[in-house]
Amino acid sequence: SAGSMLLYAVDPSTGNMVWEQVYPGDNELLAITYDNNGNLLATGVSAGIFPGDSSQARVYPFVAKLDGANGNLIWGQTFPTQMSNAKTLIAMDTIRADASGNAFVGGGITTQGELCTGQCNIPQLIDVQSAVVAKLDAATGNIDWFKNYNTVTEDGVTGTAVDSKGNFYAVGFTNGTWTTGFSQPTDDFFALKLDTNGNAIWAQQFGAGTWSNGGAP
Repeated sequence: SAGSMLLYAVDPSTGNMVWEQVYPGDNELLAITYDNNGNLLATGVSAGIFPGDSSQARVYPFVAKLDGANGNLIWGQTFPTQMSNAKTLIAMDTIRADASGNAFVGGGITTQGELCTGQCNIPQLIDVQSAVVAKLDAATGNIDWFKNYNTVTEDGVTGTAVDSKGNFYAVGFTNGTWTTGFSQPTDDFFALKLDTNGNAIWAQQFGAGTWSNGGAP
């Protein structure tokens, strides 16, 4: 189970600790990155009280922005509205920043009932894992857009990237057939490109045997 989330910054030349931050409760860190200003962007899963948010009855992913110089929290964001029908969270477990410092995250959730804000085959899903991606505003942490991609089986995002124009790339796994550009529904991996507004530019699916998966450096 998740426990306190610990963050440490060390001087790369000496190894001495520069700062530490401890977030007590059920907050688990899954991925971190830095923006161009040296601020830390972190994502993970929270089952308790996350800084800047009220106590949650469910388990939600979070994204947090911290000052790179001292570790102080700039903003924190969870996704209770977007994931109001989520039965079991899989989590946001990959994060990237664009040139303006906006945060892009990806992961997966297991849904119970309708959760269909992106590309969907069917309007109602019961206990099916869906791939999810989102963009958050650099200054406020507000959710600019949230997309859910699902087939009738299992999907998840495992890697993300952002290019110099703000286009967002996601790779992951699928055990179904997506509605656009996907033709081999047998444990495949996929690649997806979205523009900075969350509009899909293209999607590709690749078959390479059982439990194929995609990743990003």
